[in-house]
Amino acid sequence: MRLPQSGPTHARAAELSERIRRRGRYIQCAAAIPWVATAWLLPAATAAARGDAEALLTSDTVGVLKFGIAACATALLAWEIPLRRRPGRASRRRRHALLLALGIAGAAGWWNFLQFRYQPGFGHPLDIYHYYVGAKYFDELGYTRLYECTTVADSDSGIHDLAAHRSIRNLETYERESATIILSDPTRCTRHFKPERWRLFKHDVGWFRERVSEGLWQGALSDYGYNPTPVWGSIAQFFIRDGPVSEKNLAPILLIDPLLLVTMWSFVWRAFGWRAACVALVFWGTNLPGNYLWTGGAFLRQTWLASMVIGICCLHMRRPAAGGFLLTVSALLRIFPGVTIAAVAITVALSAWRRRSLRLPSEHRRFAFGCAAAAALLLPLSFATAGGPEAWVAFAHNIRFHAGTLFATNIGLQTLLAKTGGTGLLSVAIPVGYAALLLRALDRKETWEAAAIGTGAVILLATMSSYYYGLLLGFAFLWTRRESIGALLCALSATGWCVEWIVQRTDEVYAWLSLATMLFVLVATALMARRPPAEIGPNLHP
Repeated sequence: MRLPQSGPTHARAAELSERIRRRGRYIQCAAAIPWVATAWLLPAATAAARGDAEALLTSDTVGVLKFGIAACATALLAWEIPLRRRPGRASRRRRHALLLALGIAGAAGWWNFLQFRYQPGFGHPLDIYHYYVGAKYFDELGYTRLYECTTVADSDSGIHDLAAHRSIRNLETYERESATIILSDPTRCTRHFKPERWRLFKHDVGWFRERVSEGLWQGALSDYGYNPTPVWGSIAQFFIRDGPVSEKNLAPILLIDPLLLVTMWSFVWRAFGWRAACVALVFWGTNLPGNYLWTGGAFLRQTWLASMVIGICCLHMRRPAAGGFLLTVSALLRIFPGVTIAAVAITVALSAWRRRSLRLPSEHRRFAFGCAAAAALLLPLSFATAGGPEAWVAFAHNIRFHAGTLFATNIGLQTLLAKTGGTGLLSVAIPVGYAALLLRALDRKETWEAAAIGTGAVILLATMSSYYYGLLLGFAFLWTRRESIGALLCALSATGWCVEWIVQRTDEVYAWLSLATMLFVLVATALMARRPPAEIGPNLHP
């Protein structure tokens, strides 16, 4: 007897056959994993045995991998947008598996796939030198004497001739000058130290100098000094010991930033779901400007980012007081994250105007209380432990001068205008147009949305150092509102690598990156200015 060729039985048989065929592909893929892993791990083990890890993952290879991760994420997120209306269980599982894999790869990418700076060791000695020594001896060095006192200390430690031939940066003028000018009158530095503090300073400077080549040390003394706020300095004081620096007392504090980052991403996962976390990880781990080489393996360099991101997460989880507190902490650590608070304030003001009432809802009152509590706690602490009110006066003068200096690796409107020669009408029209768009985007928004949207204001209204590019992580969370923002953010990350490979000159690379980032912020802000859609929650996305 022949079986029927249609009906429920035939449909079930076809479904079973298709399921077996799909599982067969999964089994084949799973079977290939050990071979792929072996093909990668064998050369890795060989390279490690030779002490030649860089032969396996060079800076060029890492760049290609990061571009590939960002490009694949862009394609996947763009592919998902039209599929929301045609959900399929099997297709959804595959897309989720790909997004999870790309998120994990993005996380590994920020750590340079464990190659760090393509040399042994996790720490960043030159960045630690700036922030550890700058904070420990702030009373003697202030914001302007770090390099000249380091030069005098080197000379006093028996390498006078080597120190005298250097060219260092004058942190009062940012001009390069010969070290002989400093060494002609060492007392202009030593008079700020007590004898025992000077001996300790010489030891600490020598400890850092011995861990890098003379060329790198010369480069460090041509950088732009120690520039954090007194609040950052007061927090750093809790982790810096009074005795001489050593591997033993540095090792624990170098773990603070990794722990902060792990905590930050656990909050993102909890607040926005694992899919939004993966989108954010792809951008964070693959973008060119904010890569690990700048501030990875350093000392308390991720405090502002962790405070800002966790603050936005707290706002999303209906913890406005905690959110306001953490956003204010981030602003007091680095100033520019204050755009998140300003954006929330604008949303609150628009809400009050629409209601024709100055009485704030409970959520807004609690947010304001959190902001006030952070300021009330940290500002007096900085007065007591980081130089008093005079330190804030010195910081204001230093940061005003620093912000007025155009650096080749800055990103933002000022960088683009300086490179293209655009002034006058253009320099006014762009900020005014963006401000109008921003006001529309912030109207009728929740506090967390306002904070996330506001992160783009630094790019369109001012400029920022490239290693603060993680500020744009706020837009990754807006993927839960507008899916296209996630695809555009990953595309921005991929674009950075294309620009570097094509342009190559540093100043032109960052000018083009400024243009690309400005366009992204404008488009993302315009998307958020449209009627708000329903949120894509952890269990709602197809």
